[in-house]
Amino acid sequence: MKKLFVTIFFGYSILSVAFSQSVGIGTITPNASAQLDISSTSKGILIPRMTSAQRDAIANPANGLMIYNSTTKQYNFYNAARWQNVNGVPKDAIVLGQNYYDTNFIKEGFVPEGFLTQDFVKLIVGDTTIAANSWYLGNRNEYQNFSAPSSVKTIAGFTGTELFVFENTSASAGLTIPNAIINIYNPATDKWVKKAIPDIDIIAILTDVIENGTIIWTGTEFLLWGGGIKPLICNPTGCTYSPLTNSGVRYNPASDSWALMSITNAPVPRYHHKAVWTGVEMIVWGGKSKETDSLSSFENTGGRYNPTTNTWQPLSIPPLFEGRQNFTMTYAANKVIIWGGKSIEPKTRTITFPCGVGTVTNFNYDSVRNYRDGIIYNTTGNSWTTMSTLNAPMGRYNATAEWDGVDKLVVAGGTNTTHSFICGFCAPFSTPCGKANYKDSVLKTGSQYNPALNQWSPIPDAPKAFTGLTPLFDNEQFIWMYGADSTILYEPSADDWLLLSQNPLPAFNNPLNRQLVWQSSISNNGIFEKIAFPGILHPSGKAAVYNYKVNPTTLPEVKNSSTEPATKFYLYKKE
Repeated sequence: MKKLFVTIFFGYSILSVAFSQSVGIGTITPNASAQLDISSTSKGILIPRMTSAQRDAIANPANGLMIYNSTTKQYNFYNAARWQNVNGVPKDAIVLGQNYYDTNFIKEGFVPEGFLTQDFVKLIVGDTTIAANSWYLGNRNEYQNFSAPSSVKTIAGFTGTELFVFENTSASAGLTIPNAIINIYNPATDKWVKKAIPDIDIIAILTDVIENGTIIWTGTEFLLWGGGIKPLICNPTGCTYSPLTNSGVRYNPASDSWALMSITNAPVPRYHHKAVWTGVEMIVWGGKSKETDSLSSFENTGGRYNPTTNTWQPLSIPPLFEGRQNFTMTYAANKVIIWGGKSIEPKTRTITFPCGVGTVTNFNYDSVRNYRDGIIYNTTGNSWTTMSTLNAPMGRYNATAEWDGVDKLVVAGGTNTTHSFICGFCAPFSTPCGKANYKDSVLKTGSQYNPALNQWSPIPDAPKAFTGLTPLFDNEQFIWMYGADSTILYEPSADDWLLLSQNPLPAFNNPLNRQLVWQSSISNNGIFEKIAFPGILHPSGKAAVYNYKVNPTTLPEVKNSSTEPATKFYLYKKE
């Protein structure tokens, strides 16, 4: 009984010392000013590590609470209002203050260095709520969107979390030496960051691909290939164009690393082609192989690229299927489905002078050919199957095509071009005159195609005509298609359309010049998010980003700005 009493008393004595004095780990003489003194020459200390999402889930964080953010790889502390990064100011850094000989700066190791007088823009930033199911201008918390891409020469892809915009900055600056950068937009933070590309060989190829090439996201890296056509010298008789390329580059965002794609067995150089990702390979087909509007310049060839082995294999040539551009190309169930499109063929018309003189001459002009045929490439057998034309939509290009998630391809919209020939001018003209008159008709008709039955079946007309829209199937109910003034939805299961005009995209300076980049990001509750990058200028003079969401969201934005003239700023330098 005595032994038990001693043991309890001894334990109580230790606890008393621990709670009333400094505690040491690795030392028997803890510093008197520290509640906890940890000493080691071979080990460190680990504080709780968590992602941004886990950090934000902490209920009522205490002021001063600190964690290591494994998402941003930075220490964070809670400052009674929000989570903040723990950042150190490097030696010789210059900061500005508005008070002369500010003791707060001096206590932090800064020394006064003088002052400057400068006008500056004063910003008032506050939260704003974005309505559900609506488009809005991105990067709202930055004055005039300065960090967004400024060039219309871009190509963009979405990873599911971030939008990557590869920009040809030499084109916007009028430079002859190629230059390119990466612009990264994160919809969660509503911010842009820019990243340099150090390799000049990569830059040279990338600037070519940005000119009418293709981009594919594999799930781990971007594949950018082909393109390169751009006018070099133009005069009244025509233009001289840069050569096309069949080179390509690969970019891995996680490692920020680049690699060249092999050109061995790559398809011939081309532009206005299409590319799809099968989960293992990128398949490329069609397009134009030279800048002359003749039938022979349109390619009916292609290739398949495997990024794991960095190798190309040629596609077999589809029988009796002409090369083209502006066609639809969709991948589903080991099949690449190609349909529609257009080519341009030269024609000659013989003209007889209409006023009885009897002069005969030949007038050369280009005729647009609208295709209504299609073909299916089987990836497992490297073989082609011709699609039936019975009940197929009328010939068109820039149609919208999307797999319904089950067994059919939905094709709708697009443009059909017709032309008439105008001639027959008399006095005062001394020679006959001819002109090919082109008329573009935007369509709202469509059909759905079942590959298993090789059969087309009509669908109801869309509520409005549209062309060149990029679709996204939400894997639940609707195929979404976005226009400049409305959102059009097709519901495959009900074979019906829905028009959403209450929340259109904001007006563009040029609604025809934009890139739409969609990627479904399904969460546990079925919510999906879509991103669009229009390669145009918005009124402030910088390229704009529009981010589409289906739930309300709160973002900081610049509420007001004012120019403060002749303001004196004091400079402080970090020792």
